[in-house]
Amino acid sequence: MARLRRGTGTLFAVATSPSPSLATPAPLTAQALAPAVVAGLALGLFAAFADRSIVTTSLGQMVTPWVLVAAFAGWRSRASLPGAAVEGGLALVVANGAYYVATVLLTSVQTPRFLVLWTAIGLVVGPAAAVTGRLAGSGPDRLRLLATVALAAVPIAEGVVLWGHIDHPEAHATYATGLGFGLLLPLWLLRREGPRTVAVAVALAALVAVPLGVIFEVTFDAIGIV
Repeated sequence: MARLRRGTGTLFAVATSPSPSLATPAPLTAQALAPAVVAGLALGLFAAFADRSIVTTSLGQMVTPWVLVAAFAGWRSRASLPGAAVEGGLALVVANGAYYVATVLLTSVQTPRFLVLWTAIGLVVGPAAAVTGRLAGSGPDRLRLLATVALAAVPIAEGVVLWGHIDHPEAHATYATGLGFGLLLPLWLLRREGPRTVAVAVALAALVAVPLGVIFEVTFDAIGIV
């Protein structure tokens, strides 16, 4: 598809096409998977140690960092979309394993059923978030917009839901920061598309956050998070 750009009184046709990384995927090698493993280890260890500081405890208990780490794995991936999905799933499975092992070492409390539960959830959320992150970074224009909206809606929805259940200033500061991050995310991911597209993405993210918040509320209640 071609867009027309006006400059110095002349119209220039600018061809737009998917990113080369999306059109010509790289093979999914052990070297390519290494960043996802490292990101997963870092996330899992952070979540395990987050409770030791009042500054990080709320963030360590949120779903948003896990979604965004998987999305980042997909965003930076140079593999095919299925390959990016593998990287996202791997990141969250590794993160969950690292979190479980570190928690057992720190507290001597073993909860294998939660290891199984969150591993299963990671195998669903990780690939979905990674594909969304990949499309937000190098997908066709419309898919980039929709993927950006989906990612931005996550911290917005979770922050609003948890705010209503946890009444601590430190937690509220974390949720407000996450909400602000969600509102600013389109500004970065769509920075080349112009202010109008960014504004539309922010408005859509706030709108999508409403039904997503309902899903979070029901899911968190069923799992026992809130």
